[in-house]
Amino acid sequence: MRRRRLHVVGLLLMFGLSGGWLLQMHPPVAHAATLTVCASGCGFTTIPAAIAAATAGDDIVIGPGTYAGGVIINKDLRLIGSGASVTSIEGGGSAITVNAGVTATVSGVTLRGGTGTIYSVAGPSGPMDKRGKRVGGGANNLGQLTLEYSVVENNSVTGAAPGVIAVADPNVSKYSALGGGIYNAPGAALILRFSTVRNNSASGYRGTAGGVTNGNGAGIGGGLFNDAGATMTIQRSLISNNTALGGRASPSFGNRGGGGAGIGGGIYNEGTLSISATTLSGNSASGGDGQASGAASNGTGSGFGGNGANLPGGFGGGGAG
Repeated sequence: MRRRRLHVVGLLLMFGLSGGWLLQMHPPVAHAATLTVCASGCGFTTIPAAIAAATAGDDIVIGPGTYAGGVIINKDLRLIGSGASVTSIEGGGSAITVNAGVTATVSGVTLRGGTGTIYSVAGPSGPMDKRGKRVGGGANNLGQLTLEYSVVENNSVTGAAPGVIAVADPNVSKYSALGGGIYNAPGAALILRFSTVRNNSASGYRGTAGGVTNGNGAGIGGGLFNDAGATMTIQRSLISNNTALGGRASPSFGNRGGGGAGIGGGIYNEGTLSISATTLSGNSASGGDGQASGAASNGTGSGFGGNGANLPGGFGGGGAG
């Protein structure tokens, strides 16, 4: 009996003395925190306040209600709404922006009423340079975004008016709009699944201010724009009733004013795009009207790729608007 007790005591001492070593080899795992947002009774009443308080890897659970857009996600986070029918993020330029280098998941929300963000990152000179173009009414993604069980609707992005953006390169078209619903920037990656993108628009500048030729810019990717060097994966989603509309030419240039192009009503793709189990329907692309001395003339701009342009095989672009 005494020998057995000594054996047990020895085991306890051994594990007790080695406890520090075991903790060093297997430190405690830090679990993600859950922060809550709602009108009252939660930790926060606004989404930006919760993001500011969060640590990378945390979850932010958003209750039913309408929340101000212009949300910038600058940490690796999950934003979890209470369902697209009851939780919405509205307005504020781009309703949400995911910064470069950030991995985020947004689920169970509606992104609505955004008007886009002026893109400021320089690219190759000429048409590939997106500086000065307004992009991403619902979501402006520069990072790694998974958007699921959500709705992106009724966002409207219009190219900037003359004088709003100063870009010295004369080849840069500053009056175009890209991605009325979602813009996926160069180097970014978007997974869109179990979601709907509907009733969004991208339009070239359509005012009457002088200083603009060639249709005042194009409207490209009414629903989604996947830029060069970006990756977009769309699964089990609906892309419907989105519009790409070319700009109206300025009468200030007399007979030189042809309308701008409308391209890719549903989706416009310049990068890597994968689509599966997804419906594209009712999307349209229309050219803007030309003007001479204030009268519509000198050529309506081209409109093509109603449902999309540069899509993978099996997903036809549809006709011109």
